[in-house]
Amino acid sequence: MWSADLIRLADDLARIEPHADLLHIDVADGHFAPALLFFPDLVARMRSASTRPIHVHLMVADAVLLEQIAQFADAGADLISIHVENAAVADAALSLLASRNVASGMVARIETPVANLAPYLDRLDFLTLLGTAIGVKGQGLDPTAGPRLQEAKALIANSGRNIVLAADGGIRDTTVPLLRAAGAETVVMGSPAFGAPDLAARMASATRALAMSSARARAIGIDIGGTSLRAAPVDSSGRILAREETATLAQAGPEAVVQQIADLVAKIAPDRSGITGAGISSPGPIDTERGPASGVPTPAGWSNIPIASMIQTALNLPVRLENDAIAAAIGEWKFGAGQGLSHLVYVTISTGIGGGIILDGKVLHGRMGMAGHIGHMTIDRDGAPCACGNRGCWEAYASGTAFARRIAPHFPNPKSAFTAATSGNPLALQLVTEEADWLGIGIANLLHLFSPQTVILGGGIANGFSLLLPGIQQRLQTNAMPAFRAVPIVPAALGENAGLVGAAAMVM
Repeated sequence: MWSADLIRLADDLARIEPHADLLHIDVADGHFAPALLFFPDLVARMRSASTRPIHVHLMVADAVLLEQIAQFADAGADLISIHVENAAVADAALSLLASRNVASGMVARIETPVANLAPYLDRLDFLTLLGTAIGVKGQGLDPTAGPRLQEAKALIANSGRNIVLAADGGIRDTTVPLLRAAGAETVVMGSPAFGAPDLAARMASATRALAMSSARARAIGIDIGGTSLRAAPVDSSGRILAREETATLAQAGPEAVVQQIADLVAKIAPDRSGITGAGISSPGPIDTERGPASGVPTPAGWSNIPIASMIQTALNLPVRLENDAIAAAIGEWKFGAGQGLSHLVYVTISTGIGGGIILDGKVLHGRMGMAGHIGHMTIDRDGAPCACGNRGCWEAYASGTAFARRIAPHFPNPKSAFTAATSGNPLALQLVTEEADWLGIGIANLLHLFSPQTVILGGGIANGFSLLLPGIQQRLQTNAMPAFRAVPIVPAALGENAGLVGAAAMVM
């Protein structure tokens, strides 16, 4: 709004409103920027004249920051951003914003290290990186703006938070695609908007540039398995463009596997243009910042190491690390059987049972990013031993390993049992029905816990989905409360590629 015609502010508001997601209002007291800008009463009048959310960017000294937050919150601001350079009072400022139920944002100057933002990410909704020197109009985009956005994007991804990343300064039709490719989700348009004789044409031009950039966007999906390592570039529609696979050198240590990842990525993406980052899908309880959690079975040398930062250094790309089942859930949510839904549970049934949960349109991560270990629900207090050391886990009864153990006297593997059941073999049908019943018991619990719109079944055992579904539904009629019985149970649409696609989607 600094670039608006302040004499005809109401007219300019009406002119830009159809094209704006929010109104960005700079407030300055001369501390960060030489200008003196805007005051609460003017914001209150804008609030009454516009239906758009109002974002107040406070460029003020520490001594007045808390008072300014209170005044602009009273004036009707929906989002207030402070500067990371306000470090002395930043904690108090963010606490005040939370207490006033105002969304919290933070801004970093072009000369401030992006890493300085990391301690505050768990409290932010919006993050703005300045691409020019603060408070001076008409400057060109700083050459470090793109790499800084990529660094911020990686920090946000590793935080597990839904934080909007914005670029402010140096905004032109020619720079919007560059900023978008670097990770910006929105840009602050000042003079390019208000100075346009035909604003609709200017916005259409920027939108076309953005669409072209998004259409070219690609990300790398990497799936670290105990036996195989896979990598693929994935485009913005979820399409795998190429794929490489190799045996995982798991026992050689993390450095060897990181080198394998670098080698695979060099094969599938020798040209890094348009690559927005790399998403990593890894088994086991995962601290999404450091790697496999301690105290769980992992290959030698893999506990409590900064695997995400090691891969980021090796690839020179923003990296996001995720549990394999959650990555697969994201893949199905974005591009598979869960498209368009806000609430779903993904269940993978193979060697063990894992899960990923999407609730209210967000990925459920929990403490240390380790939510979703649904296979370790106890369904029999004194039941069969589980690989985790507990007894009676759902995984101990319904996983592919448990199914294979039950059928072993009669069939060599689950695939042969499903084939026999398809042909009407009575014993095979009985064994498949038993497996379906165990699955139904656990799925009923998931329905009650998360109330999803659908449950998606993936993993090797889901290859027998059509044979398993009747038994699952029969158990749900018994165990699920009436309001939950109609929730559809569907097969995964992406198959074994769900984790690769989901991993890529995390950084796209």
